[in-house]
Amino acid sequence: MIVKAVLFDLDGTLVDTATLEPLRKAKKWRDCVAQCGSTNCFPGIPEVLGGLREKGVKIGIVTTSVSFYAERLCGHHGIKYDTLIAWHDVKSQKPAPDPFLKALERLKLSAKEALGVGDDFSDAVALNAAGIPALGAGWSPVLQRKAAWCRILGAPQQLLSELKRGR
Repeated sequence: MIVKAVLFDLDGTLVDTATLEPLRKAKKWRDCVAQCGSTNCFPGIPEVLGGLREKGVKIGIVTTSVSFYAERLCGHHGIKYDTLIAWHDVKSQKPAPDPFLKALERLKLSAKEALGVGDDFSDAVALNAAGIPALGAGWSPVLQRKAAWCRILGAPQQLLSELKRGR
């Protein structure tokens, strides 16, 4: 099956938000938004997202953060996406598969047409439960390596090779 979408976790996968972690844990979302400038995309992420777009692969963002924060963070870093699933978009959060299934529903795709990339145990569990191959963001210093990843990517650019590999 051809990969038509890649579903990404946001914090710790696409963007290094370590500086915001205490605020995120405290759910001080407005403070997080005010401090978006203290975050950075991981090296190679903008190029890989551009490469996916050039290939016609849809990009989904699936996060347990609230939407106004996720939208602002993506906007600050120029991350373009085809769908964003945030905290209030589903009843059950990761590790339930619901957020990833909702992203597929919005993209009008099946799990067989997608790959998922994350950094956390809950990402791996949710992706596996949704039937989507779970790829670990090996470039992230917070990657939970013992999670049930299909593979751990060493660099964002390896994701483009995964498209050729398929499922």
